[in-house]
Amino acid sequence: MVDISIIVPCYNEAATIGSVITMLSNLNFPHNLGKEIIVVDDGSDDGTSELLRQFTESENIEIIRNGVNRGKAAALKLGLAVASGKIVAIQDADMEYDPRDLPRLVENLLDRRVSAVYGSRFLNKLPSSRLSRIIGNLFLSLATRVLFRIEVTDVMTGHKVFLRELLNHISLTSNDFEFEVELTAKIALLRCKIFEIPIRYQRRRNGSSHISWLDGVKSLWRLVMCRVSMIL
Repeated sequence: MVDISIIVPCYNEAATIGSVITMLSNLNFPHNLGKEIIVVDDGSDDGTSELLRQFTESENIEIIRNGVNRGKAAALKLGLAVASGKIVAIQDADMEYDPRDLPRLVENLLDRRVSAVYGSRFLNKLPSSRLSRIIGNLFLSLATRVLFRIEVTDVMTGHKVFLRELLNHISLTSNDFEFEVELTAKIALLRCKIFEIPIRYQRRRNGSSHISWLDGVKSLWRLVMCRVSMIL
């Protein structure tokens, strides 16, 4: 029986995707909840697709491939379309977020009876990341709190779990990284509470990132547009 669907959006992560899937496969969730792992290969061209073939026959692991890169949100939408769990978790494929933190997120979702739990990189200490990304994330989190009056310290976190029922009431229009703020804004519009817990975070080893300053600008604009939609 599948209780938790773990969606792993993946683009050019040949160095880490195998480790992420293996760690997820070995996770034990509270109350013996059953899990499925849905990896969405978003048009990778670095050998990721070839590595994923070894998991195609594995039980409770589904591999979906986009022919072209369409963006993280588009990948998540594909995964959500086939997810069968009552709980949906998001796990990035680059090992910046430790998969072993997911059971704690799920446990808080169930015990606190909330609809969404975020893993925050800022509740304990500043993460090991570029200063520009830290400042950008803190600014977007502040803008989210001010515009939507929802308590969140890490709006761009890649570790989130939700009740599937909540996601059924949310329609995302963005296909790239600004979906993170859009999702949080629309949760706020539904007057649902987000609970946060501290998580481990390790900056990606090669120092590269799929996120640029332009994504930050787009995210801020998306926040403003979501706020304007409340008024119109």
